[in-house]
Amino acid sequence: MSATTPESSTPQQQGEDQEAAHTFDYQQMRDDPGKYVGYRGYGYFVSSTDDFGQYRSFDALNATVMLRQQAEIAKIEQDLETRERQLRSPDRAVHNGTFLKNPDEERMRLLDEAQAKLEQYYRYTHSYVQFKQGTSTTERERDNLKRWHGCNKNAIDQDEKKYIHKEDLHRILPKAIDPVRDILLGWKYFRKLPFWKSPAKEELPYFADPDNETVASTEDELPIENQLPYYISPGRVTVAPTEKVDRMAKLVTATMGMVLILGPIWTLAYITELHFRLLVVSIAISAFAYFLAHLHPEPSYDVFPPTGGYAAVLMVYLSAT
Repeated sequence: MSATTPESSTPQQQGEDQEAAHTFDYQQMRDDPGKYVGYRGYGYFVSSTDDFGQYRSFDALNATVMLRQQAEIAKIEQDLETRERQLRSPDRAVHNGTFLKNPDEERMRLLDEAQAKLEQYYRYTHSYVQFKQGTSTTERERDNLKRWHGCNKNAIDQDEKKYIHKEDLHRILPKAIDPVRDILLGWKYFRKLPFWKSPAKEELPYFADPDNETVASTEDELPIENQLPYYISPGRVTVAPTEKVDRMAKLVTATMGMVLILGPIWTLAYITELHFRLLVVSIAISAFAYFLAHLHPEPSYDVFPPTGGYAAVLMVYLSAT
């Protein structure tokens, strides 16, 4: 029997076949997102910023696994203690103070098993502790993932995307605690302000909804394999440079600080009645303590020293005027 040799294709034909296999249009992507977007597109989206990198910590499951490892090590410890008692019996001529000269085989076996189990136990607990050092996600951060799945229906299997509704989601990389930043980003009208927002197309592989008449769809915009899209409808996902948002949060914080310092001083300059002046100082001190308690990431009792210093400044100014 003679073997059949497949026809060889030229490099140009291979390139055309490869491009044809990788190129698809918007309608195909919308009709079958599981094929054209899938985990590759979702992974592109999740890795685009630290805010999207959210993974479950499986706290209860991790606790169960560590308890199991602990029980196995405790059993080895008990067996080793039993063996030690046996080796100390009067009818045994054994030197229990050496590991190198004629050691007891059973004792050495238990120690080897204990060492392996302890190494596994400490590696596991260390990796879990490292993971837990990441910050818990906020409702707003979880909503970002939910919006992506809302725009990419069926791109990810229904059972496999249920994790986004769990409460044990953590960011792998911890972020600095900035309550003002979180408040601003949680405010819908702030997110829609045009002067700091960057178009998503400049930041991410972005392919807008072709049903939106304000967005043109041309052949040049068709996604290919090396620029895999994750489907985003305009107005659903906002992409903003972190630096701009951080500067805005710092500006708002500085403005609030100046208001809390300069506001009472200028108000006291126009009030002569003592009880009204004391009322202004009391309100200012209360507002400062409330503001600081919401900004301070440390325990709440740490707000008392700065609040006392602020009160002292106002009282000195009050007595001087």
